[in-house]
Amino acid sequence: MRVTASSIAKQADRTNCPIRSQIYGGIPGGGGYGPNKELEIGAQIAAEAAHCILGSLGNNLHGNDDWDNMISVEGQHIKEEMGIINHVMEEYSKDLYTDQINISLEDYKPEYVERAKKYIDGMIQSVRENSPALASLASANNQAWAQQEDVPPALHAVGTLCYSFLEVLANSFLEAVSPFPDMITNPFQNQTLIQTAAELDQAVSMLFIGE
Repeated sequence: MRVTASSIAKQADRTNCPIRSQIYGGIPGGGGYGPNKELEIGAQIAAEAAHCILGSLGNNLHGNDDWDNMISVEGQHIKEEMGIINHVMEEYSKDLYTDQINISLEDYKPEYVERAKKYIDGMIQSVRENSPALASLASANNQAWAQQEDVPPALHAVGTLCYSFLEVLANSFLEAVSPFPDMITNPFQNQTLIQTAAELDQAVSMLFIGE
């Protein structure tokens, strides 16, 4: 095979592509979030699902950018992970998940106060540490992904919106916990996050038009 300037450039693009060159689009499992409180578990599940969609986009390409093969193998998994995101957005938007954190420690039985404080403080610390890192990583990878001009538009949109969803998720959580120790808000009620999740869902649906 003759090596040309264009083939070298294309290979360089693949090397710089966060989806084709990195496992799970370069996003850590669960977005780095922990299992301290159910609200944080919601973030963990949503981030894990987005990370899995990014991973699927980079699978089964056989080194030849065989996007049709990727969809035929990974399509059902992508649908399932999007379904998980939709479920998380609906379930964890309920006030009960923030009520668990905003409740006064005085309302706990004395024997449970220390444990409750441990997990609440653990969640706040985790969100404050992991959210900026996740937002920065998702933004940087999205910028790199934007340079991949050879990717089919429908697939490109899914990758873009996955990274955007992760960035908005991280920033929504960081904003939500900022008043702590005063009452926090529910990040899953953030309108920008709701809109981004809906746009991602629509982009995923577009992959399967005509089935």
